[in-house]
Amino acid sequence: MSGITCPACHASNVMRQRMVHDGGTSTVTTSTTGVGGAVTGGGITPGLFAASSSGQQQSALAKKCAPPEKEPVVSVFVVAAIILFFGLLVMESGGVVRIWVTLGLAGFCVFGAITGLVQNRTEYPAKLVAYERRWICLTCGHAWERETPGAVPLPTL
Repeated sequence: MSGITCPACHASNVMRQRMVHDGGTSTVTTSTTGVGGAVTGGGITPGLFAASSSGQQQSALAKKCAPPEKEPVVSVFVVAAIILFFGLLVMESGGVVRIWVTLGLAGFCVFGAITGLVQNRTEYPAKLVAYERRWICLTCGHAWERETPGAVPLPTL
């Protein structure tokens, strides 16, 4: 036993949130293949098929104990590129208003992406360090942040 107890109910059934998340998350991959045939007016038609699927299975507690997520930067840049692409197609038949609307929407997306990029570089490392110090009581569900003696902080990116 680690000697750590819950500050709310004093139970010793506690774990780091990272360990709860890792233990309650699994990757699922399946695949199947098959052969079949069909009788048609022109004879027998053979067929071959294959399918695969993959995903992640996660308990509700593991989802609650998930690490912090980074801001979605790439997807916002993709949205800006799509807006510009279709905006340029429409600009030939459009007027000045369409040009400004297109540039404004694309600029808004680029601003959001840059803001997300800055947050990922400045705020995310601190969130990750705080996450590494998070514990949860498996008896009452109370979560708290605990300093770990001798722990080395994660490097800043």
